[in-house]
Amino acid sequence: MKKQLLSLTLAALMLTACSGSDSSTAAAGADLSAVEVKNAYNGAEELMGKDYGKFSMPSAFEVPTLTNVYTIDYNTVPPKYDREKLKKLYVDFFGDKFDERGLADDGTWGLYYTAPHEVDENGAPIGGNPDTAIYFDGYLNLAREQDLPLYTEGDFTHYFVDNSFDQSVTVDEMDTTIAQQAAFLDNKMNTLFEGFFTPFELKTNAIDIYTNGTIDANVAFALDGITLQSWKGDFENIIEDKGTEVYDTFQAGAMMNVQNDVRFIYTANIPTLVEKHPVDRIISLKRAVGILQSDLPDNASYNFTDVRLMYCCKVLFPRTSSVVTDSNLDDQRMAEYNSSVRTLEPMWCFFVEKPDEYIGEMIVKVNAITGELDLDIATENQ
Repeated sequence: MKKQLLSLTLAALMLTACSGSDSSTAAAGADLSAVEVKNAYNGAEELMGKDYGKFSMPSAFEVPTLTNVYTIDYNTVPPKYDREKLKKLYVDFFGDKFDERGLADDGTWGLYYTAPHEVDENGAPIGGNPDTAIYFDGYLNLAREQDLPLYTEGDFTHYFVDNSFDQSVTVDEMDTTIAQQAAFLDNKMNTLFEGFFTPFELKTNAIDIYTNGTIDANVAFALDGITLQSWKGDFENIIEDKGTEVYDTFQAGAMMNVQNDVRFIYTANIPTLVEKHPVDRIISLKRAVGILQSDLPDNASYNFTDVRLMYCCKVLFPRTSSVVTDSNLDDQRMAEYNSSVRTLEPMWCFFVEKPDEYIGEMIVKVNAITGELDLDIATENQ
């Protein structure tokens, strides 16, 4: 499939841009097919489970009441947290087992922590694998391994929280629900990281439940309930000597067991809000489905497993591979990229059914402001 664009003119589709954080994109000349934000999901129930030939809709998905939608100017300059703030985070996470002797800061890797402090004659940590924590260059990692190593094993079942909220599951011989696990983790993460990511909060997007009782969660940054893209999409376009065109991904995650023992948390590519511009009217979900009907190629065949409004931004990432041949040039390019201001826009995101072992997500997207259709899907999978 090739990227499709609406035949409607941009002048009819584009909402007037805002000049400041208190201004609004609703203005004269706005797209007449757009609806007030609060009505964007109207008629969603009629779409559930329907087969449109080129695609089929999920049998159920969350229908939230939207209150605030924005375009979001942001950068990814790694936030700077002082030593005491990070130390408190480590203490809160490890609790009574925190050992201050394990704290270190060599001026290069940021503040890191490893415990237990003692090792045996072979250099192995006494009491099992060490608890560890580090914050460096925007990457935050907290792992409690002292009593039980972290691992996932066996088959797993994938649940989107929004469309499996009331799903009852049995994990490690304990009955629970997706809602209970997501609510616990949301509270745990937002309490633990209070003041770290303001104004963004953390919201559990999806949960994988493994047969060995491990729960692995995809967690997203969110603003007023709408999440930023937290899954690596399938689309990737390498432009030689320039970088890789991808959708930006703001990652967070956690691993726990069914007794709500959180053992591992990480965040990466933390967004910093530069400015937000309120949007009063957007293309409705029903209109987005109509765009898919008209603009997807005739040979398309997608089975959607979830649909949601999500903030997305296609970017030109300055690396073309994981191999860095010129570290100074790479540092310069990454610094310029991180400090550059990009803009997240609200998009209707339709998640494509994929094999369980597939890494990442395949997402069909309709820009909720312009109506543009784009595929966050590799060419070979389209």
